[in-house]
Amino acid sequence: MFRIRLPRFYPVFSWIQIEVTTKCNASCVYCPHYLCRSSWIKRDISFEIMKFIEPALPTTDLVYLQGWGEPLLYPDLWKMIEFLKKRNVRIGLTSNGTLITREIARRLVEAGVDIIAFSLAGTDETNDLIRKGTTLSAVKRGIDLINEEKKKQGTPLPRVHLAYLLLKSHFDQLNGLPSLLNELSLQEVVVSPLTLSLSPELDKEVCFIEELPEHKLIFLKELKRKITAQKLCDNMVIHLVSKDITELCTEKIEWSMTISSDGHIYSCVLSMVPVKTKLFYYHLHAQCEMIPNEFGHFQDDTLKNIWYNKSYRSFRKRHLKENFEELACSRCYKRKIVTI
Repeated sequence: MFRIRLPRFYPVFSWIQIEVTTKCNASCVYCPHYLCRSSWIKRDISFEIMKFIEPALPTTDLVYLQGWGEPLLYPDLWKMIEFLKKRNVRIGLTSNGTLITREIARRLVEAGVDIIAFSLAGTDETNDLIRKGTTLSAVKRGIDLINEEKKKQGTPLPRVHLAYLLLKSHFDQLNGLPSLLNELSLQEVVVSPLTLSLSPELDKEVCFIEELPEHKLIFLKELKRKITAQKLCDNMVIHLVSKDITELCTEKIEWSMTISSDGHIYSCVLSMVPVKTKLFYYHLHAQCEMIPNEFGHFQDDTLKNIWYNKSYRSFRKRHLKENFEELACSRCYKRKIVTI
């Protein structure tokens, strides 16, 4: 009989994701920060979280400073980056681009940040309507400033990524992606569907592979081929959602840990939306209550003990066996991602 065994030695992480802040200067129409603004909890994580994760850093590939806020608003960001780089840890973060000045770009490059991703949801002014408070021009300028500093300092880091959100009603915006990429210098582009829908209208924006006409699937494959052939980036990934559970969760919960800005440990970022009230979302057009997968607090125990506590181990085992019917995971689009 096949038995799943999880390691008992010190955890090895593909990444540890830390939500450094829930504060954001944007109002993206699909984001919980905007949709739940009346009950949103604004907070910054304690720098003491560094002591909590420090023992795991030798066996951690990447620390990603990102959650439901804009990381450049976190007051201890530079202090945290310095702490991590002194311990030879790879660091990544995602930004909306509005706060990238020449000075910020210089500091990011000088500090040795390994990855910086910029978010978009369109290739023209449509992006500015969807991602209110941000602009396409600000993202382009932010990317240019980072690349200028990389050249000036003679370093290939940080690798610059584009995180592109694909909404069903704005599918045609992808027509402008090759020309946009031709203006920029990027290492990776990831096109992803909406995976958390907080309204029936937003759930209609999810791009299901089963509902996509054949000519649009052909277009996506040709788009990837064209961008790759023209070397507009080093790596191009396109994701859609399937109505059936596909592979293991894209959040790799067996090899990752997510820490919220209040110091609690969760299975993934979707499980820790910082609101004062119950959270409801939509999955396959049905309303569901978000039931967080929370496993402890950094002030109550060590990282190793929390990782191996009974509830966390049981959750990971059940996840691997796909035995999670009563868990929110069974009603999550992250479990249904397909790659084009």
